[in-house]
Amino acid sequence: AITTQPTGGSICTGQSHTFCVTATGTNLTYQWETSTTCAGPWTNVVGGTNACLTITGAATAVYRCRVTSASCGTTVISDCVTLTVTSAVSIATQPANQIVCDGSNASFTVAASGTGLTYQWQLSTNGGGGWNNIGGATNATYAITGVTTALNNYQYRCIVSNGVCATPGTSNAATLTVNTLPAISSNPQHATLCAGGSNTFSVTATGTGISYQWQLSTDGGTTFNNIGGALFASYTVSAVTAGMNNNRYRCVVTGICSPAATSSAATLTVITPPIITTQPVNAELCSGTNTSFTIAGNSNQTVIYQWQVSTDGGSTWTNIGGANGTTLTLNSVTPAMNNNRYRCLLSTAACTAATASTGALLTVRTTPTAGLAQLPVLSGLLPGQTTTLTATTGASTGGTFSTAWLYNSNPLAVTGNTYTVDAEHTGTYQVRVQENWPGGLSCAAFSAVITIDAAASSRLFIFPTPNDGSFTVSYYNISGAAAQRSIVIFDSKGALVYNSKFTVAGPYTLVNVSLPNVSTGIYHLVIGDAAGKKLAEGKVHIR
Repeated sequence: AITTQPTGGSICTGQSHTFCVTATGTNLTYQWETSTTCAGPWTNVVGGTNACLTITGAATAVYRCRVTSASCGTTVISDCVTLTVTSAVSIATQPANQIVCDGSNASFTVAASGTGLTYQWQLSTNGGGGWNNIGGATNATYAITGVTTALNNYQYRCIVSNGVCATPGTSNAATLTVNTLPAISSNPQHATLCAGGSNTFSVTATGTGISYQWQLSTDGGTTFNNIGGALFASYTVSAVTAGMNNNRYRCVVTGICSPAATSSAATLTVITPPIITTQPVNAELCSGTNTSFTIAGNSNQTVIYQWQVSTDGGSTWTNIGGANGTTLTLNSVTPAMNNNRYRCLLSTAACTAATASTGALLTVRTTPTAGLAQLPVLSGLLPGQTTTLTATTGASTGGTFSTAWLYNSNPLAVTGNTYTVDAEHTGTYQVRVQENWPGGLSCAAFSAVITIDAAASSRLFIFPTPNDGSFTVSYYNISGAAAQRSIVIFDSKGALVYNSKFTVAGPYTLVNVSLPNVSTGIYHLVIGDAAGKKLAEGKVHIR
């Protein structure tokens, strides 16, 4: 009788398993048999004649033992037990390298032979130097959603086990390559240029496998078109023209990954050099006077002005400090400035190469000098007294001289350079000296004003005396206003020989009296007011 039945088991290919049976009886013999199923047919196992049978697994099969007692001639058969032989895990399909774009998905798949397979994906972040299990990654496929550039060059492998074989199957390592999207880190900058200048627009971008395409808009950024051959990170515009003003330039950066990145648009402002519309004109003036030079210019940028002076006929020019407006004003010009030339340089912040105006000639004529002297110098004139005024002038500098006298600011006809003043013509005197030039310029100078006053007196002035019957009479008019006066003359017997009325104005009015047919002798003269009231009286001697 069999007291201990054999037990089956599972082994991996190449491993061993031992079946054993115990039985009671005498003269027992053992024969192990094998088959594919417990229903047979059975085949003796060569060498399987002991109570125990060791099998080195090659294939799954069933086994039993036939125990025979030679003493009794009886045979008993053990239970049919199964030995399951499992093949070691074999990777049939390796996970493949993955190349994806930042933000997209990736997956790795492994295929292995065998039954009862289990999977464990592992990750290496150091190029395969070390591996760590990925939690929850226990399927034949490991999927990553929304990869980032931080995962670039990570490696993935799968450990495949069947629960029987001690050594699992390990897949090859697959590398995840994460390509970056095109991105602009530095945009092209706006540029302001003078016509004829050049500028380079540049863009800085990142991304995998990027390429560049510059575009141009001539309608203010509404539409953009590719610029042929503009395929680099920089694009240069040269010899710009006014027609390129307000053009806009941008760069489209494409790469392995989509979408493309487009830079902001940089505006090109083209400044035309200043155009002079009004040139400064020559100026001719008298020394000591003021003049100005004016210029007008146009540009589509603020015009910068710098006036210059040349003292050598235009061979060299020197900037005039602070002369940065459209008008240059010169005050109190001197003869030393004669034949100076003045011009203006026009520029802009973009167009620094200045446009020069024509040089305007400054002609400075020396202003003549005028003097007026009085001899003798009297504090005041009385009737019968005179003083002489003498005019002096400087030398001519090439023009035509003329001299004019002024009496109480009104023209006074004087021939020559002297004029005698009596008590009847007191007031202010001045001389104006003028030098006239062919171009129409006149330079004039005024002498100092000499004021000649009348001396107040209560005397009745009759002169000359004695006389031949013709003499002059004057009496001080204290008010100076115009008034009526009378002269009455009597002979020594009291007979009236002269009676006349006259008008006085100013301090003294000289009245000429003529008595042609009177006898010699002493005559009595009375000055009266308009009503005949006596103001003064005196005697005149006629001989």
